[in-house]
Amino acid sequence: FTGATNLNDVSGYQPTNTHDGYAVGGGNYNFVQDAPSGHHGKVLNLFASDTGIAINNSSTADGAYTNTFDDTMHENMTFAFYAKGYPNNWNPWFAKGGDDNNQGWSMRTIGWSAGWGNWEIFTMRGTGATGSGGDDMGNNSGTTDGAWHHYTGTFNASTGVRTLYRDGAQEAQSTGNGLYNMSITAHLGIGVKDRGN
Repeated sequence: FTGATNLNDVSGYQPTNTHDGYAVGGGNYNFVQDAPSGHHGKVLNLFASDTGIAINNSSTADGAYTNTFDDTMHENMTFAFYAKGYPNNWNPWFAKGGDDNNQGWSMRTIGWSAGWGNWEIFTMRGTGATGSGGDDMGNNSGTTDGAWHHYTGTFNASTGVRTLYRDGAQEAQSTGNGLYNMSITAHLGIGVKDRGN
């Protein structure tokens, strides 16, 4: 919330700019002064349904592919983010594959426009999960109230546990998760999923 208003990677996990973002689709994004309560600064606004952000060097199609979002996260991961608003039906807040060829993972919605309730789903393909929802683990208590919400997902192949939280409360959990099927050809996307460029 306090960094420069651009899509540059300054995380320090990999050398600076390894995983810069770039607009895909219509390219309609901006940064707005609308931070969640208790925070300040500007936030990324993907205000058009045809726009998402792809992460550079996150696909084997990139000349400088770096496996940060594949091998490094294959056995365990944690993600956390704030979001305001809901992606359209079946669409992700972010994704690294998650659908095609039974590969990858995503944090997405399903069913809210089809009258199934407001599902928030932490999808991982091919883990063999035995708990709630199998690959598509989630809960239909999601909200479309237009307010900011904080989402966290955790996955550990050693313990077999995958968990989804919203605003600090556990929403769903599954057990029996093994390694998921990686989607190394897909870019990590924010507000978009790579289905083969």
